[in-house]
Amino acid sequence: MKLPISALLAPAVAVLLVLALLIFLLSTDAPPQQKTMALPARHTVTIPAPTSGAQSYRLAPTAAAEAAADAVCGVETIRITGTGAAHRSIGECVSAVRSSQNGIVRSHRFSGGRDLNWFLYVETSGGTISRIETGHGGTAAFQCRDEHCQGVTLGRPDFNGVQRITLRQTLLARVIPSARPDDADTLVIDATLTSGALTVACPSASVTMNFSDNSYGTFCALGGIGSELRDDGRWLHRFRDLDGETLTLTVTADNRIVAIDFDDGRYRCENTACGGASITPEDAAGSRDIRFWGAVLRGPAADGRTETVALNGGLQMKAYR
Repeated sequence: MKLPISALLAPAVAVLLVLALLIFLLSTDAPPQQKTMALPARHTVTIPAPTSGAQSYRLAPTAAAEAAADAVCGVETIRITGTGAAHRSIGECVSAVRSSQNGIVRSHRFSGGRDLNWFLYVETSGGTISRIETGHGGTAAFQCRDEHCQGVTLGRPDFNGVQRITLRQTLLARVIPSARPDDADTLVIDATLTSGALTVACPSASVTMNFSDNSYGTFCALGGIGSELRDDGRWLHRFRDLDGETLTLTVTADNRIVAIDFDDGRYRCENTACGGASITPEDAAGSRDIRFWGAVLRGPAADGRTETVALNGGLQMKAYR
């Protein structure tokens, strides 16, 4: 039986197709070559910060963290030392300050530069320290009040109300208990701080104070604090400003100013040296107006030299009898 040629070629074609399929599969079975790119290593700086929660204040700085703090922090450097079970110390700085004034009370909130959640709060009343707090968020973990705030020096506010505040070994006690045995029991703060500007308008007449060290201030008295008739017939008229500083005038019966004392007598003038100051007789309501136009008071400086302060402006003594 003779088969047609097409029937004879069919098996051969099938075999060839199978071989071609096998070759194709073998050529694509190997995984494609992959190019591996090395990613740059992440630069991580560990900055020590208190653990979460206002109850914790852990001091565990590392060398890298201290170096990072030095790079981040500006001129406002704060040293915080724990005096509890673990005697450790960290550095902080100020990234922002918010100052406000309400009557004789000035408050300053300093925000941390390393730990933005950290704060240091300083409050003064009448020129004396009344409260210092530190903590995280809105909660104070350590605090001192009034006479317990030791080592605090308050500079005289300048013409814009900016004030230098210095803390030296100021001890703050824990006010929120901590269950951690290695948390600090107390903190010691060393800091040199500069407050924000406080331009509180004096509601009454005021006196500009121009000091010989080129600093300026404003004496806002809000009325006198009292008058006293001495045995020699002279009157003492006393004023106190928002920062607790005092200005006292000694006035004769014929309305001559014969002495002016400022800052509890640190600066003083007497008799003819008190030129540039005058006081009016009583008006119908019993009040007196006091005027200064360059009156100069003198006092000893810390280095033994003489400091001066020039007074310009006015005050009013309300009826005192």
